[in-house]
Amino acid sequence: MRCVKLMPLLSLALLLCSCSAESENPPEPINPPSVTAGDQPEESKQSVKASQKQVDSPDVLSFVMSYDLLAKMSIPQLKEHYDALLSDIGGWEKVKEIQAIEVWPYGYQGKGGNCPNCQPKFTKNIYPLDLKEGKLVCTHCKEIIYPSKKFKANHTVRLTMHGEAMDFDVYQSEVGMNYCLESVMQQEQLERLYGTVPVGKQGHRDIGLVSTLFFLYERTQDEIYAERCIEILLSLSENKKGVHINKLTFPENDIPDIEKGTSIQRIAGMDMHGMPGVENVWMLAFHSVGKATSAWEKFGDPQRLKNKVRQALIDRHENYVAYMISGMNGGEDGYSNPGNVFGRNLRSMVLTGACCDYPKALLDCAHFIDAIVRQYATFNGVEAEGGSYQNQVVGSLRNTMRSLRIAMKYALEKGLIEKDSLLDQYIQDVMTSAGRVKVGSFTYPNGERVRLADTTIPKTLTENRVFETNEIHPDAAWGYFPMCSENRTYLGLSLSSRKFYHHHNDDLSIVLWGSGKELLPKIGYCKSWYRYYITSAQNGSSVHWRNGPVLDEASRTLRDEYEQFRVDYPAPIPPALTYTPEAAKTVPELIETRKVGLRSYSVRKPELDYKEWRRTAVYEYTPEGLVTSVDAASPGTVEQGVQFRNRMLMLIPVHGTSSYLADFHRIAGGDMHQIGVKAPLGEDATTTCSAKKAQQEIADATRGYWSGKMRGAYLKAFKNVEVLDGSKPWDIEWVTESTGVRLKVWGTGSENTVLLSGESLDPIRDPYRKLWVSPADAPPMEFTPHLYIRREGSDDSTGTLQTITPLIYEHDRADQKNGDPIKEVKTVYFEQGTERLEEHKKPFVVRVLFASGRIDYLYSSYDREIRTVDGLEFMGRGAWVSKAKRQSKPWAAVTLRNSSVKGPGLELASIPLQKQPILEAGYRQDAGVESGYFRLKGIVKNPEHYIGMWGRADFGADVSNVYKITAIELQQDMNETLVKIDGRPGLEKRAEGWSYIGYPFKTGSQQASFEFEDRAEFYSDEFLSAIE
Repeated sequence: MRCVKLMPLLSLALLLCSCSAESENPPEPINPPSVTAGDQPEESKQSVKASQKQVDSPDVLSFVMSYDLLAKMSIPQLKEHYDALLSDIGGWEKVKEIQAIEVWPYGYQGKGGNCPNCQPKFTKNIYPLDLKEGKLVCTHCKEIIYPSKKFKANHTVRLTMHGEAMDFDVYQSEVGMNYCLESVMQQEQLERLYGTVPVGKQGHRDIGLVSTLFFLYERTQDEIYAERCIEILLSLSENKKGVHINKLTFPENDIPDIEKGTSIQRIAGMDMHGMPGVENVWMLAFHSVGKATSAWEKFGDPQRLKNKVRQALIDRHENYVAYMISGMNGGEDGYSNPGNVFGRNLRSMVLTGACCDYPKALLDCAHFIDAIVRQYATFNGVEAEGGSYQNQVVGSLRNTMRSLRIAMKYALEKGLIEKDSLLDQYIQDVMTSAGRVKVGSFTYPNGERVRLADTTIPKTLTENRVFETNEIHPDAAWGYFPMCSENRTYLGLSLSSRKFYHHHNDDLSIVLWGSGKELLPKIGYCKSWYRYYITSAQNGSSVHWRNGPVLDEASRTLRDEYEQFRVDYPAPIPPALTYTPEAAKTVPELIETRKVGLRSYSVRKPELDYKEWRRTAVYEYTPEGLVTSVDAASPGTVEQGVQFRNRMLMLIPVHGTSSYLADFHRIAGGDMHQIGVKAPLGEDATTTCSAKKAQQEIADATRGYWSGKMRGAYLKAFKNVEVLDGSKPWDIEWVTESTGVRLKVWGTGSENTVLLSGESLDPIRDPYRKLWVSPADAPPMEFTPHLYIRREGSDDSTGTLQTITPLIYEHDRADQKNGDPIKEVKTVYFEQGTERLEEHKKPFVVRVLFASGRIDYLYSSYDREIRTVDGLEFMGRGAWVSKAKRQSKPWAAVTLRNSSVKGPGLELASIPLQKQPILEAGYRQDAGVESGYFRLKGIVKNPEHYIGMWGRADFGADVSNVYKITAIELQQDMNETLVKIDGRPGLEKRAEGWSYIGYPFKTGSQQASFEFEDRAEFYSDEFLSAIE
């Protein structure tokens, strides 16, 4: 919903600034009136000169402001623009009277008030609206958007907030785009709202005061405002956890109206999401008054006090990082609103890095960009909390990325980060990767797909609303959580009526489209939403109805029906401490939530290929060392089963800067020789390990280092950590009393490579087939070995870290068959001619030395160059070669597609492929059994040869999906071949072309092909047999 709300004049400046286009060119001022310096009164000229002295270059404000409004106040035209804004609201006296004026134009993609005339569809060009003479005017086409006859309201929504009713007019442009504007609120109503809004616990009460004070200081350069601002900042430093500040020492009658509490973030409906908004204002204030030395001196030593405030801001940043991590763990709130995260929340990290000279905050920002891009963009909205946010995520991401680029430039110039260092390279890699994210389609839980921009409004909200097949609600682009029954009826849940559509366990309002009786009996089958209901019950809390119902009649009925529903469908009974596979099959499954890597899969699409999904989930590299989890590609929580997500394999640094927690169950390390192991389920677990423990002083230093980084619950994770010497082969076995499942992990390491493998020693639960299976029968993503490689940087820099999941390199299987343990693993890089390649595309060979003297080579490349290592010539995408005395042949080798390897007595090239264009991909269900198929153009040769073997679907992206062929039918009359596969195809054809489901980096290819690979086993049993 796009609304105009009242918020501080500073917030208007911040918001309008954040709406810039992605262009790196300096933007023009927003509708600057034509004013010359000679037209200004004398006092204004003096104010401009004072402002000019206060502004530095580069200015920290540019990190969050595309237009740098405050930083450019010396521009006469811009000063006049501010005066015009003040004139619209009655001047500075009016500001004091009403504490702050709030203008909040919500954006269609979460980027501010975009013009419905210029931008009916999602594009990279953003045209923000400007408030001018009481009207909203587009800065691009100059069209008056409000009030306007062209953009007429087709319905009005009335909301009730804390007993006060407000009307929202929903507009629709001629081209079909919806645009929402809140009707202007009267001054009396605003004051009543301020009097009824509860005071938050995160410092929200003072954000209006601080923002007004430092804005007044910027505007007037009067240090009386700086003193008041500094006083609040010092008070902040005594309340590092963000506890509400309620004791200020303002002199009596000194700006008393501004001092009144204005819970501005609550008014904007942000609640916990608004917490970083407080940091934004406080850090901007810190920067603004930083050079007001005489004002600081009135409170003590300026440098000591500034350091105190700086540390307090850093502490709040660390608290918020922990808060974000809690969200990744399915926390009550977390980052469930990615638009806010990509907006003010991550930009607050950028500000922390810049204002406080704290480069770790920039690293944290990059970590979360990487995490949230994967969670909300990778699989086109199949996540419980994704989907409807995609437009907002992509749009807000661009603003955050622009801020981060500017901050990085500042950090490099100032020497906070060394150019081409590991940290620099990592952040640049994250921005490069995130920059490829595209807006995809949204998948409803019933499997239907729509484009977020395709929006129509055939009915009004006053009727029982049923959405049509190709329709979504206009608010879906920025904050709507859909819930559907079989006939696509929708229910909207909101944390705050001002936010309108949101969720929370303890503050819930209900908005209903469709019939509640029709919807509620099916509520348990909508997995996207159902987990919130059972979460509240399992946590011992319940849904409260504090705010008056938004739509009174429907809400009263809905409330009664929902409460009856909770009686009829109670929350699941927690699993017993012990289990048997047989008993587990009979447990009713009311919900299935799994955590994999950084993503939440409560409605995972079954057509996602296991191997492609696994590859995406575990592909990590971090700035300072290995980040891994034993379960990075294994199932997470199930109602009865193994909670793999609670198991940790931690590579812990002994020294150097930490990259902190990249995820709730993953810990980044700096020194890969130090491996720590945590018992997976606390006291209910035992751990055995064959690895040698590190020296006591090293272990103590390591634990102490990490303990100093932790907050709250995360500190407990290190109490039972064992620090091991991981430079030699090692193994670990976990046994959990809660589930009785044993898990074994083993590996080896060297100065630049770590190889990990693992297996379950007991049956595990396949969440897709919903069966308990032996480890041998588990899906292929279970405990696949992962090879982590640290690339050495130039000029003695630390370098970067690569991780690959070799599809054909399963040293654990070879180990088990011949009892030949790995003695050493090391990586050799080819640098010549690869300088311009992306880091993950640079060629390399992993050389593995076994105890018997056997040497294996794993070659990987993205080009067709010929490269030589130890007398072996490699060409193409990859090959696996083994040399040992006791083999039946001097060499054993397997090549990937389009690859070859040559050596003494060895010459092998990949088998020529049959490649047929794909006409159609789909799946059918017969007696409950799914079978996928590809319809190909042309007739395949020797079809009987490929039945039971693997085939590959490819449309030119870096990855491709692999399928087991179950049958081939030749349709001679149509010159077509029908290939039946096990499972569903992982790619689909859209209007823009073929695309892998969930693969965001390359879509829209008009040509897709199916390749017959002539390979019976995907993991190359023929190779393993050759080395026995």
